[in-house]
Amino acid sequence: MPLSTFYTLIGKPVIEKYGRFKGRVIGFELDSENNLKNIVFENGGVILSKNISSFEIHDGYLIYLPALIKEGTNLLNEYKDLELFIETLRKMYNMNLSRKLIRIYYDKTIGRFKSLSSRLSKYIKILERRRRKIEDQIEWLKNITFYLHIGNENGYLDSTLYKYSYDLVSSEILKFTNELEDIERISLELTTINSKIESYLKDFQEVYEENVEEKAGYT
Repeated sequence: MPLSTFYTLIGKPVIEKYGRFKGRVIGFELDSENNLKNIVFENGGVILSKNISSFEIHDGYLIYLPALIKEGTNLLNEYKDLELFIETLRKMYNMNLSRKLIRIYYDKTIGRFKSLSSRLSKYIKILERRRRKIEDQIEWLKNITFYLHIGNENGYLDSTLYKYSYDLVSSEILKFTNELEDIERISLELTTINSKIESYLKDFQEVYEENVEEKAGYT
């Protein structure tokens, strides 16, 4: 990407995925090879710098994703790449290519899968902690709305102030709820594709070994 392209980002709105803040790009940072490294943006008068990997760049704006959500999205993409590679490997096997070559690719695939599974195990634990924290936050916010209702119903609180406070708290509950839904979706998608690939590899191993045994029987 040419240097001039980076300047087109300056001035574009930055929106946090769940609407927690809105800012504007005011600069950028490059790495030692002049690749875009960080996006510098303003958020309520505070200047922040975040790695480019945390952003989705659209035509007129940028979406900033929380690190945990972005990590899950990246991990899912790696699993999908591995799934595609396994499908290619299965096609290669059916083409009667060198079994030695296929075995080499298979062993590499197993190693890659084990690495992803290990990362997934750690990630799911972190995701679970975040899920519990969000659920606690939602309960805390709901408790606040409960007392706001009491104040409003009994005339202890001005209706304008009630609406102002209630709308803010409700908006925050919605943001946490949306994040919780993303966490549950990512967790399900990751565990599903992990099990799917594990099954693929197990089936492939069984077919491969049966084929080897049959050939050995003819010798």
